[in-house]
Amino acid sequence: MSDERTVYVTAADEAQAADLARALLARGLIACANLLPGMRSLYLWPLRSPIEPAAQRAFVRELAADLGYDFGRGRLDDAVHPFCQAVGAGDVRITTRYDRTWLPMALFGTVHEAGHAMYEQGIRDEDRRTPLGSYASLGVHESQSRLWENHVARGRPFWEGRYPALRAAFPDAFADVPLDRFVAAVNRLAPSLIRVEADELTYPFHVLLRYDLEVALIDGSLRPSELPEAWNAGMRDALGIEPPDDRRGCLQDVHWSMGAFGYFPTYLLGTMMAAQLWRAAERALPDLDAQLRTGAFAPLLGWLRTNVHEHGARLEPDELLRRATGAPLGADAYLAHLGAKVDAYYGPSAASRA
Repeated sequence: MSDERTVYVTAADEAQAADLARALLARGLIACANLLPGMRSLYLWPLRSPIEPAAQRAFVRELAADLGYDFGRGRLDDAVHPFCQAVGAGDVRITTRYDRTWLPMALFGTVHEAGHAMYEQGIRDEDRRTPLGSYASLGVHESQSRLWENHVARGRPFWEGRYPALRAAFPDAFADVPLDRFVAAVNRLAPSLIRVEADELTYPFHVLLRYDLEVALIDGSLRPSELPEAWNAGMRDALGIEPPDDRRGCLQDVHWSMGAFGYFPTYLLGTMMAAQLWRAAERALPDLDAQLRTGAFAPLLGWLRTNVHEHGARLEPDELLRRATGAPLGADAYLAHLGAKVDAYYGPSAASRA
């Protein structure tokens, strides 16, 4: 049986119907509203509008450069699975992928990988080609990508400044989409099959599932042939959904095929670190929101350079975090960030705006 439901509601006129639809869409309560008799459609995900990959590529390239990624020491290419690769000193490359009807794939994938690359590009020149010219840990590395992806690129201040450029680049897709609806859409919370496309609230469940399966594979309690069913059962238990095939299930990541067992927890550790670093950056940069609105990313990047990037591998992760934030790694900042996001888009404050 399908989980989809169709609800018919009468309204005095099309304007009233549109207002009602936008309010429900903004809160994520409906996926689509069809306004009859003219059959005008409004969607929860305005980013589902068709946008050619070439146009997406131009936009995300400019965005990565504006954030601080130095294309003089790197490049952006296409890949099936986005990644960042430091080829050598002064050569840090990133990749992303495109879907003609799903802009978030390229948008947030590029920002994520640019966050990785800016970390690598920020290591001191004198430390390159030495053991110190590396990163503190994979968790710290992920903190840089997750900070730019979640705290910057999903934040309202960022889009208050960047949304006019998005509209200008893709007028057919966003000319009639108000900022509030767009920001609500990029912060929608709903279970999804693909880890790299998961929202901030359900993302940890993707990591925990993979960790549990890795442990079972390594200790021998789970055979490789049993992995697909174990994966599907884990998705049902954690998120209430099940992949229709292994491509969108246990084969979606590149990690296991390349032998990178034990990597997935670094994503969650990095996400927690990102929240803690963001809180410290907000204290150090009281005008941070205003800077993001005007596209002034240099102060934030400079703070990260001083407190994270330039240390390279000189400090252990815990010492780096203590120096940058004043405390060891903890969950308080992360949980507060998630709570604020849920309240902003699904709590009383969201209801009052709707």
